[in-house]
Amino acid sequence: MYLRSPPLCSAPAILPPVTLSLSVDTALQRWHNCISVFAHVFLAEGPGGERDNFLNARAGFASRMARFRQQVSQLYDAAMTHREWSSSVSNSLSLKIRRDFLLQDALENMQQLTKFHYSQVRVKFEGEEGSGPGVNRGFFSSLANELKSSDTSKPVLKQVGVLLSEPGKQPEQSGLFAPCPFLPSHSISPSKLTTIREQRRKYFRAVGRFLGLCFWFRYTIPLMVCRHVAKYLLGRDLAWHDLAFYNADLYEGLRRMLQDVQEEKKSEEDFTNTYCCYFEAPLSGSVEPFLVDLIPGGSKIPVTPDRVQEYVRLYATFMMYGCVRDELKAMKEGLNDVIPPELLSGLTAEDFQLLLSGGSASISLSRLKSVIRFNHTHGSSPTVCDRFEKMFWRVVSHMTNTQRQELLYFATGSGALPSSSESNDQNPAIQITINVIGTGNTKSLPVASTCSQRMSIPLYPSYLILKKKLLQAIQCQAYGLG
Repeated sequence: MYLRSPPLCSAPAILPPVTLSLSVDTALQRWHNCISVFAHVFLAEGPGGERDNFLNARAGFASRMARFRQQVSQLYDAAMTHREWSSSVSNSLSLKIRRDFLLQDALENMQQLTKFHYSQVRVKFEGEEGSGPGVNRGFFSSLANELKSSDTSKPVLKQVGVLLSEPGKQPEQSGLFAPCPFLPSHSISPSKLTTIREQRRKYFRAVGRFLGLCFWFRYTIPLMVCRHVAKYLLGRDLAWHDLAFYNADLYEGLRRMLQDVQEEKKSEEDFTNTYCCYFEAPLSGSVEPFLVDLIPGGSKIPVTPDRVQEYVRLYATFMMYGCVRDELKAMKEGLNDVIPPELLSGLTAEDFQLLLSGGSASISLSRLKSVIRFNHTHGSSPTVCDRFEKMFWRVVSHMTNTQRQELLYFATGSGALPSSSESNDQNPAIQITINVIGTGNTKSLPVASTCSQRMSIPLYPSYLILKKKLLQAIQCQAYGLG
């Protein structure tokens, strides 16, 4: 006779997975959030920054930006503690600038740098009393605007030609800049041409250093570059599709040529008669026709259907890179003087744009509303306060984008807003306070303190007076102590 004894311990009941009690959408959302959090921590705080890492792409701009910022901080800390790096470190970058010669003075200062890692920057405009963070931001924004100038009466541009230009013709490509090809006059001697090209290369290296200092000091500037420029500066390979961001009309023409060949819509004779092109490309921006061979003897070699892909690749490469090879190389060298390439390798072209300019050349009304708050010190009723705020936003809503940039510059010294992802930080870079003061004073103009990002505006009695005074005030570009 056998007695059955109870087990010493009973096995726990197997519970169904949590996901079985959830809907499919809820379970997927939880998994999505889990991956996002892990990607952020792994990328920003761990070793997951390799360029082709899946998590690098999955984490998004905010995480890649956090990692980049952290690496820049670590670079500075390492430079301060290692003696062998001491030659590249300095406590303060001091710049003395003449406002009427801002581009010339700034680029010459950048050329003369022997140290590239600083704890702070101090900019002083000759003849102006203002100084501090607002003036520093103002200098970086003003220099960015000067680099976009095509006014050849300026000393630098008169000497070496236009530095940056807008190659795109479509409205959506407005505000995207790339190095402008150098177009020498036939009357320039070979020795003088060599001197000009060398000076131009030095200026573009200075431009690269300027971009590096923008990243180093976390300044957002009103300068957006074409996608292929950002990719080249980051060390990424260019593709012919990048031409769409350079010149959409040119890209569409080449795409149509490829399509005709792939779909065999035209015979070889019809193709040659339709396109009638050779292995040559025009030098962008030249007033007189100036063609460059894409291959040896290219001006005499017609493009046939079986060589279209080769032609498109060579043509796109020349337009984006070949005609400005020296300028792009110098920019990259200057950028890497400040920011080592390994720190940039985890960024995409879009990340580069967001970090540099906020990702948009336009300043929307909603973005301005997110960074501006009012402080009423005049003691009037809430109705009066609400009426004034509505008048202010009505004025801003009718401003052009240039005027909104001038308003932002007037209040902060910066002509661009950081990206929305970056502005979600606990300490946003831009936060403007408008102090509404006094009553009935129609003679005084609004004033601003760019260092503290504050504006003081009298309680103007009407919309027309507020509009007139505000538009008049934001034209001020100089700094003083008031």
